[in-house]
Order: sequence, then structure tokens, then C-alpha cells
Amino acid sequence: MASEKEITSTEKLLDVIRGAEKQESGAADEVKARESRESLLTGRFARQKGVTVGIDIGYSRIRFVTVSQSSHKRWKLLDYASSAIPADIEKGTPAFTAFLKESLAKYCGPPGKVDLWAMMSAANVEVRNFTVPVVAKKELENVVFWSAKKELDFSESESVFDYEVQGKIVESGIEKLGILFYTVPRKNVEDTRGLFAAAGYPLAGLTIAPMALQNIFRTDWVPAHDRTIASLYIGRGWSRIDIFSDGNLVMTRGIKAGINSMVESLVDEYPAWRQSVDRESSHADVPESGDAVLELSGNGPVEEAPNLDQARQLIELLSPDSKPETELAEQFGLTGEAIFTLIKPALERLVRQVERTFEHYVVNMGREAISAIYLSTAMNVCPPMSDYMAGQLDMSCDILDPLDPSHPWVEEVTAEETVSERSAYVPVLGVALSHQSRTLNLIYTQEDQKQRKKYMLANYVALAVIGVLLLSGLGWYAWCDRVVAGKQDRVARLEQQVQKGIEITEESVRNMVGDLKLERERAREMRDRYLSAAVFGEVSSVTPEKIKLMNIRAALDDMPAGEKGGSSRAPQRNMLIDGFVTGVSDTLDADLIDYVMNIQSSPLFERVVINAKVPETIEGREVLRFTLTASMEVPST
Repeated sequence: MASEKEITSTEKLLDVIRGAEKQESGAADEVKARESRESLLTGRFARQKGVTVGIDIGYSRIRFVTVSQSSHKRWKLLDYASSAIPADIEKGTPAFTAFLKESLAKYCGPPGKVDLWAMMSAANVEVRNFTVPVVAKKELENVVFWSAKKELDFSESESVFDYEVQGKIVESGIEKLGILFYTVPRKNVEDTRGLFAAAGYPLAGLTIAPMALQNIFRTDWVPAHDRTIASLYIGRGWSRIDIFSDGNLVMTRGIKAGINSMVESLVDEYPAWRQSVDRESSHADVPESGDAVLELSGNGPVEEAPNLDQARQLIELLSPDSKPETELAEQFGLTGEAIFTLIKPALERLVRQVERTFEHYVVNMGREAISAIYLSTAMNVCPPMSDYMAGQLDMSCDILDPLDPSHPWVEEVTAEETVSERSAYVPVLGVALSHQSRTLNLIYTQEDQKQRKKYMLANYVALAVIGVLLLSGLGWYAWCDRVVAGKQDRVARLEQQVQKGIEITEESVRNMVGDLKLERERAREMRDRYLSAAVFGEVSSVTPEKIKLMNIRAALDDMPAGEKGGSSRAPQRNMLIDGFVTGVSDTLDADLIDYVMNIQSSPLFERVVINAKVPETIEGREVLRFTLTASMEVPST
């Protein structure tokens, strides 16, 4: 393919943004300016919201496209670049991970500043489309899942499954829901996600080429409303036909024919073509071909057929974006018209596959006819190929070129690139347009979203409980504050009375004694109501993790009958504690003694006695079982 825009040339974007004109200078100044602009560019991306970087790790290059969403239905191309993968680095090795990290750092800057979406190979991805009856939302998931299992058997543990509802479809007068689902080996997804995680740039999303093209149509970058269109991608060893209805991907199919088939066709058909030309030339001079693509002159043709590499180069000459090198064509006596004639058998087989796909979609599936087809290839754009497709399929066939400089969302950013160079960035542009709301995400499925919703709901419930407890605590604090304020006010009034002098009478004394008894009774009730809670809280606060409590019981040691009424000894309460000590066997006794001392240091307990301690084995661990009695002196009221 023709020259690519290298990753180190991203300063072109700043020239567009600032409207500055690039000045030619010496090599040293150019390198310095490039590093400065790349740093500033990275900073701009890092501070923009709604910026997404699409990444495509291709056969020989890594391509990047950066897109921002400026409004609800308007996007803007910010930058694009590519980085050639060194020939001595194999994918899946630490060296490739390091190379990916370096490329991401140069283009994206520090990790975590922009959303990264990547595209993985669709070779092992199964994408299907079917319809289901209109059911309640809570039943839809089960209906789709079991319908998908019937359509395509897969293992839930080994495959990632996800789907999307594409709207209502009328089939035979019955309204149904159109469903698009996919399955992909879980290992492939984890390997791709792990690759970027190892490079230090975790992905926000992962998708495949058909869904990336769907993004281009759904965002209206290429309008596709109210019509059914197809996209044909001709790869090296295979091709893929995708059909979109109103911007939705409704069918995708792989075809085992591609550029390699054309290369083989040229090699196979060349000898017969050569013999035919030789027979004609033996009777008369070869007339001028008048070919507009290749001008042939000079050396005569050779007899042997071109090899596969030479045949591939000859096919590349059909593109106006290829380098105008005609020596190889002259060597084999080929014109552009002759080259296309030799690859036509492979093209015919490819067209027949496309026709059968369209027929299945319209006749068997009962869908509307396809109105247009977009063509893209793994080689340079070939207008004769698109013209041939249009003629054979009897419909419009255009090159898919959403990065045309005249596009209002491109704004001349790609002005220096040829159609073939722009075409290579089409899939990764679709990846950059990905969003969870419109793109099936291979690493964040609907099941993942459901689990996240449950997690968020649990968090909200926990926050609500904490809020209720906080409000209850504030209410309790306000009540206590009001009680204290009332007591302080009463003390102040009593002090004023003392200063003024109080007239002592038998009635006032009886009233004071009655009030005192009432206050003591209230104090005793409050003590009895909250003492247990206070004691349990105190024991819990001084109990370390290595002490496991099995039973705590509070017991009131009533005074003997002879002491009631006349005794000054306060009633005694005991706290009986049953538990065991875990940890290192040599320190179990020391840990127990430390625990006893912690309890005894509490102001609530007067004395702590170890009633019993016995070594035991619980769940294979040696522990020290104990019982304690913690005595409390409770003032009598």
C-alpha cells in the first residue's frame, strides 16, 4: 500500500487546530518541534471529555483514530496515525507488548486519560440475527438466551455471549423483536484484554469489524437511515459481507475468497492468456492497446508465469494510488486491462457468493432488497473492481470513504492522504465511534452490566442504612442535649433560690424528698435499661481479632435478704464470657492474660477472674478455650 501517516507525524493535527502553517527547517529543528507538538497534543486529548481512541492491531501495522463527540449527533475527527510493526517482533511475545506500550504512550500519552476501544479479529466470532416474540422485559433475557442456544450451540464457560435488541420487525403480519447476538471464545477476549492490560493501557471496550462499521452508520457519519445497504470487505485470504438495515447490522457472512484467490487466478490464467497473445502476434503485429492505466513499451515479454508475489504486485497496479511502476507489467507483457481479465474468474466467484447472500437475505429471510453496496479491500482501492461489482450486481457500488476530507466532521484532517490510505482507517474509525450505548462490548456484556447494577444497588442500600443510623444518632444527640440543657436550667434556678434563701417548711421538705426519690427512681431505670448495652459494647471494643467469643451473659447477683434495705453494699453484676483464643500455640496463654488485663482496665469492671481454660482443637487449629467472670460494682440508687 502507499505510504502511511506515521505516529510521529501527529503534529499535523495541531496545524489544523491552530491554523498554523508548517515551516520547513533543518532536521534538528524538525525533531524538536515534533516532540513539543506531540507532548501538547497528548495534553489536549488528556483534558477533553468524550474523546475515544480506536485501536486496530493489523497484519503489519497498528492504527489509531481519535474522535470526540461535540454534541448529541455530531462527531469530530481529531487525529489518526499508524505505526509499523517491526518484522522481527512476533505477536504474543513480551517484545510485542513492549512495542504496543511504546506506541500507545506516544499516541495516547499517560494511561487512563481517554477511553480506549480496540478491535479484535472476527475469525472466531459467531454473529447471528433472529427474531423472537414480543415478551415482557423481565422475560426477554431468558427467551433470547435459549433461542440463541437453539440457533448456535455454545458453552457458557468457554464463550462470551451477548446480544442487543434492534427494534420491532413485522414478519408475516406478526410483530416481533429483532435480535443480534454473538459468541466468541472467552480465551480470545481475555488474551486481547490481557495484552493491553500488560501494556499498562486497560481497555474500555472491545469489538469486531462488523460492529465497528455499524457504529459508522448508527452515528450518521455515513447516513443509512430508511435503507438497506451492504459492505463487502475483500481481505487477503477471505472476504466478509455485512448487511445493514436502517444502520443496524442484520447479517454478516464470511466468504472463503479474497485477494489470494485473485493472485492465484492470475498465475493460473496467465499461461493460456500468453499462448493466445502469441498466436495472434504470429500473424500480425500487436496493435497498441490504448490502455489508460498502464503505458507499456520497451522489453518484450517473458514466457514463464509470474510467481505469487509478482502476481500480487501486478494486481496492485490496478489502483491509481499505487506507485506508477510498469517494469513488472512490461516484463510479462501485461496491461491493466489484461491483468483485470486474468483475475476476473476469481471476481466472478466472489460476486456469485455475494449474490447468493443477498438472495438468502431477501428470499429466505423475507427482508427488503439491498439498495447499495460499499467496497473496501486489504489492498489499494481498485476502481475497475468496484465498477465490475456494480455491473454484475446491478446496483450502486462505491468505495467506503468516511474520512473524505470534504466531510464536515473530518475538516480536511486527511487532506494529504489518498483514498487507499484513508480506506485503511475505516474499521478503526468505527472502533473510535464505539460507546456502551450503541456498541456490543466483548469485555462488558449485559450480564456484566446486570451484576454491576446489583453491586450499585447494594451500595445504595448500605448508604441508606448508614444515613438512617446517622439521622438516628443525630436525633439522639439532640434529645440528650435538650435534657442536659433542662438540667442545667434547673440547677441555675436552684442556685438562684439558694442565693436568695429558701424558706424551710415541712411541706417543702416532703416535696424535695419526693422529687429526689422520683429522680433516683428514673436514674435507676435508665441505668437498668442501658447498662447491659454499655457493658456489651465495652467488651466488644476491647476484644481483639484473635479472641473469638462464643457466649456472653450478664447476671445480677442479688443481695441477701438480710442486707436489703439496711446494707450499704451495692448490688453486684457479673458478666460471664465464654470464648477461645486463636493464633500461635506458644502465645495463647499470654494473649488470654492480655485480654483479661484489657477488660479489667475498663472503668465498668472491678475484677476479672478466669474460671477455666482448656486447650482444644477447632477446625484443625489448636485454640485455648476459656470462661471468664467480669464483676461490676453498680451504685445503688
